[in-house]
Amino acid sequence: MSIPQVNIGIIQQQIAPNVFLQLDDEIPVLVATDDVTITGLSYDENDNIKLVTDLTNTSGTNTSPLLYVNGNEVDSNYYSQRILVEAAIESGTRQNSPIVGLLDNGTKALLEIDIKKTSDDIVTYQSQGTIKYGGNDIGLVDYYSSTTFTVPGNITSLKLDTNTAGGKFSSGSYIWLYSVIDNREVANIDVLITATQVDISGLNFDENDLFEIEGTYINPTGNSSALQLFVNNDLTLTNYWRQRIQASAGTLSAARNNELRIIPSTAGTTSKFRADIKLTKDGKYVVMADTIRNIGGSSLDLHFRYATKITNESSINIINCVSQITNGLGSGTKIQLWEKPEANQKAEILVATTQIDITSLNVGKGNEVELVSDIVGNGAGGDLYLFVNNDLTLTNYDTQDVVATSTTIAGTRNNEPKIGFISGGIRGLFISTIKLANSGLTNIQSKEIREYGGSGIRIGKYYSSKTATVVTITQLTVQSSSVNGLGVGSEFYYRELI
Repeated sequence: MSIPQVNIGIIQQQIAPNVFLQLDDEIPVLVATDDVTITGLSYDENDNIKLVTDLTNTSGTNTSPLLYVNGNEVDSNYYSQRILVEAAIESGTRQNSPIVGLLDNGTKALLEIDIKKTSDDIVTYQSQGTIKYGGNDIGLVDYYSSTTFTVPGNITSLKLDTNTAGGKFSSGSYIWLYSVIDNREVANIDVLITATQVDISGLNFDENDLFEIEGTYINPTGNSSALQLFVNNDLTLTNYWRQRIQASAGTLSAARNNELRIIPSTAGTTSKFRADIKLTKDGKYVVMADTIRNIGGSSLDLHFRYATKITNESSINIINCVSQITNGLGSGTKIQLWEKPEANQKAEILVATTQIDITSLNVGKGNEVELVSDIVGNGAGGDLYLFVNNDLTLTNYDTQDVVATSTTIAGTRNNEPKIGFISGGIRGLFISTIKLANSGLTNIQSKEIREYGGSGIRIGKYYSSKTATVVTITQLTVQSSSVNGLGVGSEFYYRELI
């Protein structure tokens, strides 16, 4: 899909025809409270829901926010798996409760929670949390959770709770509830009879497009399997490379493999997944999937699996959804494809440079925006930064990251706005979600796949915040730590999601 463009130097601008999310509710916390309930909802398995919570705790006691659905407030009816990264310490924990984040006394937390009622009536949460933001002890915590009970009807209410007394959601906290607009849906597939493969065809996506695939993968067999998301009928495993991070109870692990097992499952269980899919500037197919495996039970775990194709495609016309084993797509498997809106601004590097500015923005506290950076490293390469409102002082930002290289997982906390790293002559894809918190502090949650298109891929997540407040975000700046580190052919897509 092409974007009409007007060339302004290296910036190519256009107005997007619509957005991706609609605001269904927003709740300011005016007086300290221990819970916030949203009622009058009517979401089914076709809806894609996002709850964004900007929380402050000045109660004197640490807490862990919980999320209940439809009035079921029994903790033991939920399980959650987390990965927590603080400085160089990474840990995993599985808990018998619907925890979606951490909120220590005297700190703030921004939680981006994707909520989905699956085709087998389990409700799942995928929470991406920036904790202790605005300070130099920032941390990254992702909680993936599910109910152990079924919700046969719609999701009618959500309750965010501290499960304790003392007013731990302080005044100034804020909650937004969004859902994906129906007309952004491209495909909705329900598997009615056990199958090995289903295809999403009739597509025509190019480098300007970004889309999201989400689904419930039911494995009816007696063996572990995986859902593989091939492209354009190329089912040759060795044409793809995949890197993963996995958290299972207290164990973290990583691996890189020459194949495409992107959505894992164990025998007779269900997995819930959400992935971004992109065709890069140089024609490489990239899929970045986050999965909760074994939902509905006590052994759920968390997977980040990002993959790339090593041969080129001129467009994405078919996505082949293929089970690793024969008849591994059980009845009830559901796959939905959503198209993100066209970019509001597109920038392309024509001459190697150190930084690029996305200007004339007006991002307020109710907005959510996304920046996709498809970068070619030039010269020595180096760290990549994302600045706000032309504040280019590194120490005015803090970042916590977690990166996987083959079997190694490493976490780092930095006093800078880092979104990734790129080597000279190597390409990397970086997707950044940007949110202006109610406090006025900018939060950025980024994920990366470096060295895509080859066998040396690395993946990572970077959660950062600015230490000073702004009223609105008017400019974003991507900068390399090395002079002229952004190479020719690098592209940047700025989208307003709401």
